Amino acid sequence: QNTEPASSMGVIVLNSPQDAIDLALKNNSLLAKNSLQIDQAKRLILTAKTLAPTDFFIETPQVYMAPDQSAIWTTFGAQQTFRPKKVYQQNEKVLQQQVKVVESERTVNAYDIAQQARQLYGHCLFTKAKLDFLRSQDSVFLEFKRVAEVEFKVGKITSLERLTMEGFYQNFQQILRGSFIENQNSLAELSGYLKTPQVVVNQLFTKLDTLKLIEKIDLPIQDFYKQNMVLQTEKINQQKLATTPQYLVGVSQYVFNQFVPPVIRGGVSIPLWKKSYKAASEAAGLDFVIAQKELENAEFGLQTAYQKSLNDLRLAAQSVDYFEKTALPQAREIVNSSLKTRQLGDITAYQNLQNIRQGFDIELSHWAALKAYNEAVLRVQYFTSVANR
Repeated sequence: QNTEPASSMGVIVLNSPQDAIDLALKNNSLLAKNSLQIDQAKRLILTAKTLAPTDFFIETPQVYMAPDQSAIWTTFGAQQTFRPKKVYQQNEKVLQQQVKVVESERTVNAYDIAQQARQLYGHCLFTKAKLDFLRSQDSVFLEFKRVAEVEFKVGKITSLERLTMEGFYQNFQQILRGSFIENQNSLAELSGYLKTPQVVVNQLFTKLDTLKLIEKIDLPIQDFYKQNMVLQTEKINQQKLATTPQYLVGVSQYVFNQFVPPVIRGGVSIPLWKKSYKAASEAAGLDFVIAQKELENAEFGLQTAYQKSLNDLRLAAQSVDYFEKTALPQAREIVNSSLKTRQLGDITAYQNLQNIRQGFDIELSHWAALKAYNEAVLRVQYFTSVANR
């Protein structure tokens, strides 16, 4: 059972991706619009059996003349036209299927909104973790800047080496400021998407789990196109009934003349000119073919996108694997060895910084690789969530 995200002083604290998803689904105006469309479509079902308006009429005068009398009578009557029962039943089928199409559209939108919220939340975790890492390095590189000034004064490093060390620290500060802005922008983007004043993420950025490969994609968008095909089929059946005869029944009675019985009227309307009906039926058939092609095109595009996402994931996994098994251990060994050598006085602060800088660059590259990997996992999850939930 989902719980509401914590809120403090107008700030929403998100403790998991599901918190972000719940807010996105709750506040998204597109889903609110879809809900209204569903309600509207359900209400329209009641119109399936709507009869034509009932005609009431008065005919006057009716004059009867004879050698010994004359009379004027008024005729009052009513008549109603209607179609066979199967016509109204088919109308209802069309409207019921229209509800399913709109409901399916809402499911598609909700699925995509949840995926987008998950991606934005993951990006916030990354920018926060990267900023925390850079802040942890700030005091380290500030110390190098201080040591550079001292060693330059005592002649252990050259003026160029001192300027290089100071320039590195200034460049690092620029990276730190950029990372801070990046983090603020990611939070603002997530907040805007969730339609909340301000959000913070309260979770660590970690490597996401890999997924089992799937053979068949089954996404809400496919069901939407399938439901639309069913709708077009029902509309074809509805169009076939367009030439069904329309029947009429009526009754009329002379007013104040009990000697003349009521007149019963019956009739039928038969469409004799059927070219327009044939054209409409052919157009309905083409709508079905169009819906079929849309499904085929969507499935082809999804399969292509899925294969690309898998390839991106494999490439990202190889990159992360390289950093975790090779680059990071080597970088940390270089840093540790450099620090030990520096303590022994065998290298200058400048030489030590070059080694530390190498490890720092590898750490940053690892963060970027991990971000690319997690994003690739989320893209693959888009195709697998339905199958796995």
